[in-house]
Amino acid sequence: MFEIKSDIFDRQVPRSIFPSSCSSEMFTLLDTPDYFLANPPLQPKKDIAQYVASEGFAIPKIFSDVEEALRFVKAGGKIMIRSEHPQEYSGAAGLLTSYLVDKSVLEALHKGDSLKAGLYEALKSFFKHRNQKDFEEQLKIGDRKSIEKFCSLLKVNREDFTEKISYSYWEALEGNNGILVADSALKDRYHLFIKEGSDENEMLNYFVFEDGKWTSRSSNKKNLSSSDEKKENLSQITFSCLEGVEGENLICFYEELRSLNAFDPKHCPILEFQHSNNKNYFLQYHRTRNQKLADFTLERPLELGEIQAQFVRGATPPEGIILQTTISPYPNYEIFEEEASFDMHYQNLFASIMNKQRKVAFLEGQMEEMIFKCASAHFTTNRIFDPEIFVLIDEIPKEVLQKVYAYGKIKKELVQVPVRLISDGKKAYVKFL
Repeated sequence: MFEIKSDIFDRQVPRSIFPSSCSSEMFTLLDTPDYFLANPPLQPKKDIAQYVASEGFAIPKIFSDVEEALRFVKAGGKIMIRSEHPQEYSGAAGLLTSYLVDKSVLEALHKGDSLKAGLYEALKSFFKHRNQKDFEEQLKIGDRKSIEKFCSLLKVNREDFTEKISYSYWEALEGNNGILVADSALKDRYHLFIKEGSDENEMLNYFVFEDGKWTSRSSNKKNLSSSDEKKENLSQITFSCLEGVEGENLICFYEELRSLNAFDPKHCPILEFQHSNNKNYFLQYHRTRNQKLADFTLERPLELGEIQAQFVRGATPPEGIILQTTISPYPNYEIFEEEASFDMHYQNLFASIMNKQRKVAFLEGQMEEMIFKCASAHFTTNRIFDPEIFVLIDEIPKEVLQKVYAYGKIKKELVQVPVRLISDGKKAYVKFL
């Protein structure tokens, strides 16, 4: 069992939990930084899950090694081989691959069919030599390009970084996978991204919890039948997950978990969970930003030249902020200090690293597209919650793009333009100056 060996958690104070059904609980507030920041675990997913389990939260079964996990698969079970690295707790998202393995994967291996990069060679090696170290080395090879890129960007030694990669072996539960995050600017507001239904009948949803209720902001239906019966079944799944059963509630689940002694209760983590058999199972805690509440409401009409954002997370001062914002591809993808960017490129790892230090991340596009990407990839979810502020707008004005294109064509260098942003955490106005 994973334990925190420390005597720093000793001040008991009441902590208000929303909704009111949880408000009588007592929580310990930290006088010191997050324990896991000060003491990075070698396997953050596994070690933090075991700590959370020791505090009474449900987690999936974690197997002792790959051999035990594969015996479970042969018996008809399903496992997730999850990548682990000390940087994963608060670092870049989406760097390393995790692998879902069930009987169909073993059958494909037996037939010689292709599998996810690294997995075929790893399984083949393990069944031949029964050596877990060799098995995991083969998995690392599958992520070689991402590792090389990451180490090059941060100028860290690739061999040292690779040496710290490991894997943990989890039972893959049926049910709905979800991501829940407290809003950094608005009290008692939460963001939920959740998948429901099977692969053939999948719905990807985004919900906001505020004013004591859940509201569906957007959903992306992938291969969803128009059958009313199927839609009704999906709605029942959503209701079960959001409202909880047997007194369990997602907001209480989130607040009680982030108030545990090891975590900073002022922080707004990305909490990944699995809702299975009417129960919420903890999967991962990933750091984003501390809460910084808005102190005004944006009520005035738009000024000439302003654009109202489709979506915003995070707040500015009432007078707004002016940011030098990158609106071009990067001539060289190197890490540097940058206030804001539209990330007009496909270098997801670069953007993931940069968003940790950016003031604002802008995104151009439609809400539906953003929701689909959030439900499908950790990178996009972190893109929303890692920077201090995230803003989604329909499109950059054509006249701005024309000037940027003309300048970039002549100068062949990074193009930044001043952008004014005013946000109260729920509504935002953007103006290209």
